[in-house]
Order: sequence, then C-alpha cells, then structure tokens
Amino acid sequence: MEKYTDQTFHVALGELLRNKYGDSMGRYSITPFIMGVAKKTGLSHEYIRLMLKEERPLRTDVIEAAAEVLGIDAHYFLEYRVSWTHWQMERYPEVTNKLHDVARSLVAAMERSSERAN
Repeated sequence: MEKYTDQTFHVALGELLRNKYGDSMGRYSITPFIMGVAKKTGLSHEYIRLMLKEERPLRTDVIEAAAEVLGIDAHYFLEYRVSWTHWQMERYPEVTNKLHDVARSLVAAMERSSERAN
C-alpha cells in the first residue's frame, strides 16, 4: 500500500474496505467497521454512517478512528493531511511563510511541467 492517497476519504476508504473485508466479488459489510469507529469516537452508528455517505461533515477524529480500525496511519488520507498541516500552521505561525513558499514553488513547477506536456 502506498504511504498516501490523493483520493478523497470516501473513495480511499471504500477501496481499503473492499481490500480488507471484501469477498471475492469485492462486496463487504460496512457495519463492523462503523461499529469499531463508533466505539473509538463515542459517536452514534447513524452519525458515522451519514458522515461516510457525505451527508455530514467529515471529522478528523473519525478519520483517526477509521485509520486505527484499519491498522494504517491517519496521514494516509488526504483530508487528514490537509487538517494536520493547517493545525501545524496555527500552532507554529513561523512555519506558515516557509510552507507557503515551498507550496508555491511546487505548484509553479507542476504547472510548468504540465504546460510542457501539452
């Protein structure tokens, strides 16, 4: 498995659940997974189900619990990395300028590379 995914939480989670709990056809029951996340977060089964269907805002504690249930690092998920980076920028304001400069340089390099490819 790759260290990180660029897919949204919901898409990446579906793939992970199919791989971990799926039968030969890729079908799986999400109930045991939701029960594990509910136990770790104290949230109701229904609230987590709605969050996984994108009918409620995704919470970082749910991402952390999901990762723990699956035995992976929460940083695997894109939304968690975005939130973590935001937290660190709030915690260490001096990092913000450096991170911004690095991100701008990377984006500019990616855009130049994309323009050359076209």
